[in-house]
Amino acid sequence: MSDRRKYWAKQLEDCINNKNKHALHAILSEAIKFKTKVKISFEYSYKCSAHKVYFPKESNYFPLENIDDVRQIPCPENHYVCLKCLESYFKPLFEKHLSEYSWECPGCLALNIQGSYLGSYLENCEDLISEVLGEDFVSEKTQEVESRTLSINTQSTVKCHFSESANCSSLELHQTCTHNHKVCKDCITTYLQSKVDTNKIRCPSENCQKYFLHQTIRAALDGNGYLLEKFWDTLNLPGRKKLVCLGCKKKFDTDAESELAMCSCGNTMCSRCGTQSHPGATCLESFRNTREYQMIELSEDSTNPELRDQYNRAVFGFEKFVGGGRKLLKAELVVNPELQRRYNLKKQELDQKAGDNTEMTCWHGSNSQNYPLICKGGFKIGGIDGHQIACGKAHGYGLYTGIQPDTSINYVRGTKQVLLCRGIRGIAGTRPANSPQDLNNPSQHCYMPSNSMCIFFSPDQVLPEFLVTYN
Repeated sequence: MSDRRKYWAKQLEDCINNKNKHALHAILSEAIKFKTKVKISFEYSYKCSAHKVYFPKESNYFPLENIDDVRQIPCPENHYVCLKCLESYFKPLFEKHLSEYSWECPGCLALNIQGSYLGSYLENCEDLISEVLGEDFVSEKTQEVESRTLSINTQSTVKCHFSESANCSSLELHQTCTHNHKVCKDCITTYLQSKVDTNKIRCPSENCQKYFLHQTIRAALDGNGYLLEKFWDTLNLPGRKKLVCLGCKKKFDTDAESELAMCSCGNTMCSRCGTQSHPGATCLESFRNTREYQMIELSEDSTNPELRDQYNRAVFGFEKFVGGGRKLLKAELVVNPELQRRYNLKKQELDQKAGDNTEMTCWHGSNSQNYPLICKGGFKIGGIDGHQIACGKAHGYGLYTGIQPDTSINYVRGTKQVLLCRGIRGIAGTRPANSPQDLNNPSQHCYMPSNSMCIFFSPDQVLPEFLVTYN
């Protein structure tokens, strides 16, 4: 199987497993159009409810024979969680708090279901923790923490590298540079107060020219809102993602691999797109339904996997079907909640009349000056409501689109850009709309004069999705 076929087979599998109906419909529509053979097989399996948070790059489905690798959590949702995710949840918290913690169901946390405390459903959480982490690990960590606590309690002062002649009151030492110099939290805070207007900060130790470790600045300033605010934009934290809480406006960071992030105020956010958590909806759906109009430049290197998938979709949609050796140079995602709302309403209307299998991919080429107006305000039909006819009406009134990009590229003027759109055919008529009144004919919603063109009778039938720039 070629790499391209493997890629689309994986996309199809993900769409089915994650119940992404729109993307599944789009892929199957393209497969049917080109008479591609698709073989789908099903098998029953256990789904780990927390896997997409702790191991987002792995499959969260476990075959029935792997029942020993999964535990059913007695929470209100009866989630299944695999042992790897349970270990990832229990281990760091147990090392810090031991058993003195309000344990929650990892599956509920992943889906933003609050308040599912395991203590309310399990008689003894320690039994599950010991099973997952192992009794030897639990015993060793318990003794280690107790020993460390005793050692700290018997120590009154500690010297830091920044002030070797003075005893500092802070017991918390931080490595400041790659030379392994260690400075106490109090001295770091004092030092950083004098560097708020400096971008590149060097280690405060005498004769050391190494740059200050950013993760040390972050750790030392935890709880110091003023200084953290000053240094926040310049901090580069490997393996972490910086967010701004939409509730309390506090800046905080989280594991870059996690899907959900919780601020200290209790507000839960999506760490992928930096918006409020949206359980049951993808980041892309959240973008389109909750944000104001904007154009998002896509990249194959995007840290957001959904935006990365959208980039691949634009590349595939353009380069697979375009001729002349043209290549995609840039793809911008059109985010317009109002146009999406109008399109959804029109789709509901036409689905009732023509069934739900008339959605298609189409293209529209125009003068490049028109694209911002189209993406923000939607399409217009020439000759209607005072809108000028741009390229004639050889096939009657309506919104002209190409089934393939080459057709629409013939109408491009100015910058080499073309719109990749989603359209709803509804009932395809046998004759064009020769007058504006024909556009309201309830028995037909579009006219296809050839297999390369579709003329829609309502602008709400076409939704601009990507603005593609090509060579």
